[in-house]
Amino acid sequence: MPVIRRKTRTISIRLSDDEYGALRDVCESQGVRSLSDFARLAIDNLIVGGGMNAQVTVKTRLDVLNSRVDVLDLAVERLAGIFGGNGRSDGTESFEQIEKEEAVPACRP
Repeated sequence: MPVIRRKTRTISIRLSDDEYGALRDVCESQGVRSLSDFARLAIDNLIVGGGMNAQVTVKTRLDVLNSRVDVLDLAVERLAGIFGGNGRSDGTESFEQIEKEEAVPACRP
């Protein structure tokens, strides 16, 4: 069971009506009990997760994954053509040819 620590500090921020509405909508969609709980969770995630740079890392990793999925999609289409599917290949290419054409260096953030 988590230890509940008494909250003794207060912060205050100003939001536009649009920002406040969007924040409320996110809280509801995430099942967060209150705006305070949401802010506390967000701050804790920034502290534990390495700050704002963590968001950049996640975006970079997602971009890399998207690129790799695109490459896999192309390979599947070509393989489907080889094995009688509706891919773009005319069926005359060997697996080695496809592998050479689709070779992508390992992407690591």
